Amino acid sequence: MVGVSASTAEEVRAAAESGVADLVGIGPVWATPTKTDAAAPLGPEGLAALAGPARAAGLVAVGIGGIRADRLPLLRAAGADGICVVSAIAASENPRAAARELRAAAVDEGVLAAAGSAAPAARSEGAAS
Repeated sequence: MVGVSASTAEEVRAAAESGVADLVGIGPVWATPTKTDAAAPLGPEGLAALAGPARAAGLVAVGIGGIRADRLPLLRAAGADGICVVSAIAASENPRAAARELRAAAVDEGVLAAAGSAAPAARSEGAAS
């Protein structure tokens, strides 16, 4: 998969029009120590505002920036199809365990699909909104 980052509607549109992106990392959702020159945090509301147009353009919409397990319900409510994480894993004393735990929590919360099943957005296609 090829992903691009976006923090504005124009960037989401450019990603879709590029013809090379499969997914768009929308954010930063929250402040992150990983990228100190990132745009201002969008919050879950900003993620929600960009996730719909991204999906309508055929892109998977993932939240990026300040992602932690306790924020997964907010990401799911905002319509994230997945997550992109650096700090919560890389800054951990045990990155492998941190990644495993975060992934399991994301699957439990419905932000990620379990291995071998359809992506969250694909599962909800056709459902009444």
